[in-house]
Amino acid sequence: MTNYEIIIIGSGFSGICAAIKLQENNIHNFVILEKDEALGGTWWRNSYPGAAVDVPSGLYSFSFEPHAWSRLFAAQSEILAYTNKVIAKHQLEEKAKKNIQINKIEYLEETGTWKVESNEGLFTAKYIISATGGLSQPAIPPISGLENFNGKYFHTSRWDHTYDYHNKKIAIIGTGASAVQVVPELAKTAQKLHVLQRTPHWILPRPDRILNAFERGILSISAFQKLQRAFTYVKSESRVLFFSKFPSLAKVVRLEALRHIKKQVKDEKLRAILTPNFDIGCKRVLLTNDYYPALQKPNVNLELTGIEKIEETGIRLKNQELLEVDLIVFATGFHAAENAVPFPIIGKNQLSIQEYWEDTAHAYLGLTCPNFPNLFMMMGPNTGTGHTSVIYFIESQMNYVIDGIQKAKAKQWKSFEVKESIEKDYNIRLQEKLKKSIWQVGACKSWYVNSKGVNTTMYPNFSFIYRKDTKQFKETDYFIEK
Repeated sequence: MTNYEIIIIGSGFSGICAAIKLQENNIHNFVILEKDEALGGTWWRNSYPGAAVDVPSGLYSFSFEPHAWSRLFAAQSEILAYTNKVIAKHQLEEKAKKNIQINKIEYLEETGTWKVESNEGLFTAKYIISATGGLSQPAIPPISGLENFNGKYFHTSRWDHTYDYHNKKIAIIGTGASAVQVVPELAKTAQKLHVLQRTPHWILPRPDRILNAFERGILSISAFQKLQRAFTYVKSESRVLFFSKFPSLAKVVRLEALRHIKKQVKDEKLRAILTPNFDIGCKRVLLTNDYYPALQKPNVNLELTGIEKIEETGIRLKNQELLEVDLIVFATGFHAAENAVPFPIIGKNQLSIQEYWEDTAHAYLGLTCPNFPNLFMMMGPNTGTGHTSVIYFIESQMNYVIDGIQKAKAKQWKSFEVKESIEKDYNIRLQEKLKKSIWQVGACKSWYVNSKGVNTTMYPNFSFIYRKDTKQFKETDYFIEK
């Protein structure tokens, strides 16, 4: 058994930020437990062809580790290079253990500590910072016969780079955020590419380009970089108005999306097939300039018929047609709305987080839950953002986490546990705001909303409001055990 003061679970942006902020505050007795063979989280794992960020690069870096990006929307390789640079600078490799599969974490009430059971034995710590990520568990639909398929199949987030997909017959299931990035890449070399669409998505043009040497030089100057970041942040925040405050404003954005599809898709019949029948913003709005042109290539087939089953040589459609393929790519997203935790978390009185969330996932500030003392969940329920960079939320959360741990250490608390009334009132107010948002009134079914019709994913307000709320750890919100 190995004992630490703090265990960080996960090494994506949340885990990296947690580790750096702990070190900055002279807290060094911690470990990062990572399930994969490398650090980096989402941007190490999601390496499919065409993978890129869908918020402006200027916001997609830590405020304390600025970066002069090569283009307006960074590709996966550049983001991973950035995270690796930050990891190396802060010497986080030596603070991490990789290939750690966590079986269970359990709170020990007598000692006020957490026990972590893993494939590499037991770890204990007073505090847990869970940074497993909201988009870490791929969702593959339960399609009959998949186990009988003789070809290759994988999820976009588990891309097999040992497989040569060039000049192959390929089917891609799903037309969401990862699909619109990977389809144009596959279409370049596929013998035949079948794109299986269940629901079309609203798409806006992607204002992306490579920055020239002069622009990169200017943006390497700290003052200009901060100015660009501030401008991008303010511009992004304005989108909250149509997402959460005044959903009727979505009509303006809808016109832009309609202009984009009319410009790129001349065939009226195809344009109708690709035009959603729900309000823009209800599902994730996608940014791409390449997807519509890719669908119109002669080697690409947009398939609207549902799937009956998968057979040895391909996909049997509901009209009994067989799509013979060598490769099936699942671009089917992640388990996000259910906020499924990838391992059991057992709190006080042997209550698991899965049992606590049986009704629906919820937490105070998306960070802490009653019955789970000394546990922080980075990017937990209702901390997702549809308008700005998730990194802004991560840094806000770490302000709160550090303040809480520092107060607990200084005042020698055995544990702190958010009051049930505080957590309940917070989420009642939050859900009231969500009821007026485009995600709830936009007449669509999205991964933002769980099977009970509750939005457990998105944050319905300006991000600076969230930063204000997480600026200080308030003792009065918690039961303190000394």
